[in-house]
Amino acid sequence: MTSGTQYTREGLIEAARACHDIDEVIAFFGTRPYGNLRRYLVGRFAHFGIDISHFRPCGRRPRPTERELRAAVCESTSIAEVLRRLNRPGNGTQRTQLHKWIAEHEISTAHFLGQAHQRGKTPVNAKPRTRCWSSTAAQIGPRPSGCVAHFWESVLAMSAPGAGWAPSGSASP
Repeated sequence: MTSGTQYTREGLIEAARACHDIDEVIAFFGTRPYGNLRRYLVGRFAHFGIDISHFRPCGRRPRPTERELRAAVCESTSIAEVLRRLNRPGNGTQRTQLHKWIAEHEISTAHFLGQAHQRGKTPVNAKPRTRCWSSTAAQIGPRPSGCVAHFWESVLAMSAPGAGWAPSGSASP
């Protein structure tokens, strides 16, 4: 036989009256917390029909207020940015919840940019761009390979009239 705490109806009624969340109930009984104790206690409250709706949510964040939600939506350009501003993970469940909350409060998302929400912005993790070869550095030596802009520039220069080269399919005079 174990010497565990007996969660009687009377004890749980008193705990529900005195506490604000499941963790306080555990402290109220002086029990050492273990893996499924919170779930077990919620089940015991339900078994005895004891109302614990006044308890703070355990293990999940409370829903943002309408004011917080409106501010986050107005300052953002995407759903992902709204989630970041609300300090919530960017997973499917949170996105679904956010869509429901936005619809519930009838907040406009017409200013969202859609999938191109990062277009024109420098990425946070971007590598610094190296400067492409410029004409003022011609004294230093030949152009480095891989400079695409200057490659096309030289191709266009070579295809200029009188340069002696023409793209295939064009007749040279």
